Amino acid sequence: MNRLLKAGITIGIVTGRGQSIKNDLRKLIDKKYWNEIIIGYYNGAEIASLDNNTYPNTQLPIDPVFGGIIKVLNVADFKKHIDIQPRPYQLTIESKNTGEWESIKALIYQSVMLIKNDGVMILESSRSLDIIKRPEVSKLNILKYCKPLLEQKRAPENCLCIGDKGKWPGNDFELLSTPYSLSVNEVSLDPDTCWNISSFGVTNDKACLLYLKQIHPTKNFFKFIVNE
Repeated sequence: MNRLLKAGITIGIVTGRGQSIKNDLRKLIDKKYWNEIIIGYYNGAEIASLDNNTYPNTQLPIDPVFGGIIKVLNVADFKKHIDIQPRPYQLTIESKNTGEWESIKALIYQSVMLIKNDGVMILESSRSLDIIKRPEVSKLNILKYCKPLLEQKRAPENCLCIGDKGKWPGNDFELLSTPYSLSVNEVSLDPDTCWNISSFGVTNDKACLLYLKQIHPTKNFFKFIVNE
């Protein structure tokens, strides 16, 4: 990423994580490039550059839309097997017993959907469920945020999106529905986007690194060269 940032490419990272992603990235990215890294915290609920110390805002109240969900989950029979982390616009639910996660996940879906709350959406990551407020929260928000930044740089507005969960209810299904998107793991059913073109048997972080190495910057844009 430091190589791409040095070439003038803006990088956006949108994740279900909060403060921890900022702390981790600051250890890895040269400080002079922090303003060129855009972070979408909590699946795009809050967006700011890496050099911004005021985000994510942990002082915001939890949205009332999650009240009934928290109440139901706190009295569920499986409550002892899960960890609930409430955020202003997101609930993150992780399993304390990974061996039972698939069955617990199904119970969570049923419990939440029975509430008939159309103001939320459940998304899956590799190790958790994120219940986000809709329609305000979306990973696509980061593309809207980056558009004026690219206009200022007189750079093309087309963005290459990379993720691992491109098939709904995966948490990248919206992001990888865009025209230029690659998956490092699951692909969607759409033949026109969300492709996985990594080498056979190469997935997740290794596939992401492979994609990044195939990006070759030129003036104001970059080329993606496969298997150079």
